[in-house]
Amino acid sequence: MSIKIEQSSEKINSIGGLILIGRQLKKIKFSKHIKKSLKRLNKRSDAIQSSDILLSYIGLLCMGSTAFEDIEEYRDNLTFKHLLGIRVVPSAETLRQRLDELAKQAVVSEILLEMNFLLIREVVLKKTPVTGMKLIVLDMDASPMDNSGSYKEKISNTYKNFMGYCPVFAYISENGYMLNCNLRPGKDHSMVGAVDFIEKCIEITDRLGITDKILIRLDSGYDAADLIEAINDRCYFIIKRNIRQESKEYWLDHAKSHCSWSKVREGKIRYTGFIEHVKPAHREDIENINVVIEAFESTIDREGQHLLLSEIKLNTFWTNLPLEAEEVIELYHNHGTSEQYHSELKTDMDVERLPSGKFITNSLVLQLAQTAYNLLRRISIDVVEFEKVKVSRRRIRTVLF
Repeated sequence: MSIKIEQSSEKINSIGGLILIGRQLKKIKFSKHIKKSLKRLNKRSDAIQSSDILLSYIGLLCMGSTAFEDIEEYRDNLTFKHLLGIRVVPSAETLRQRLDELAKQAVVSEILLEMNFLLIREVVLKKTPVTGMKLIVLDMDASPMDNSGSYKEKISNTYKNFMGYCPVFAYISENGYMLNCNLRPGKDHSMVGAVDFIEKCIEITDRLGITDKILIRLDSGYDAADLIEAINDRCYFIIKRNIRQESKEYWLDHAKSHCSWSKVREGKIRYTGFIEHVKPAHREDIENINVVIEAFESTIDREGQHLLLSEIKLNTFWTNLPLEAEEVIELYHNHGTSEQYHSELKTDMDVERLPSGKFITNSLVLQLAQTAYNLLRRISIDVVEFEKVKVSRRRIRTVLF
């Protein structure tokens, strides 16, 4: 059989996978809700409905692209329109202009948050078994986005020493669905807006009926009494403490006197246990909280060299969990998985350098990326469930179309 190869200027797109995206959107009546909610935002002069603008960009994000110009490849693609329930696909310039306009409408953000709630309500949230109960983890963290070399509104130097934004994300369950997100200027500390953000997350878990089963895990950037007070009586939490100027020697002496120990290797001892009398910011009114200690003392290094002074490494955590110290520490260490979720969003989906020069438009883009992320996450989990080869999870890049 002879094979004939011809050169063509026509672009070839593989979008068959959008049928899975379309099915999820149809199941929660996404298009219907969007069209009904945004109907009053459509102007008589608009040739394209606001719902078509948002769905077109969600489709683009599901294809792993954020650039407005890339929508041109799908303008005349009937399959793209049909699978996403779009009447008219906008041009790149129309997409940019209309997203700028929609970003100014607070109701659009509220609608997208509601749509995200409907998506999460449809899935089974994987529980984490611990002694005597099963919890659903909620990992919240800031993750800087590098937008160096641009002049976008509100980019500034982040704690990773590049110019960009510093959004905050909340992921729920071991499946890694994104519960909420918020774009912030790059200079913002983790605690800027953190209490309001986490209270919004808890409101969503209230609607899901799972707040009493939630375990919130936070790094030391969130070690603040106000935040601890806001969540202490509502759900379980583990927050890594900021050691600040505290004496490591003091904590090690306490650990030696009151904690259990184990030998890591020759010349290295690990101590784990609790301390009860320490309170966040010395707030005696914050009750039922313990500090979990994990301390390492090394007198011999890995090469067998004896150290003149002991090397001390220390981790301490605020928690209200009624568990042994070892289990609390292990639960917190698993918080590191959320770093992989950041990577999948920023690298696999290419949502690192946001496409607009306007902050509010980029905030809207991030919300649309949250929707696309959860659609792709659902597919990746379904792929794992049906695979013959047993794997724990698939990165989103394996299901991009």
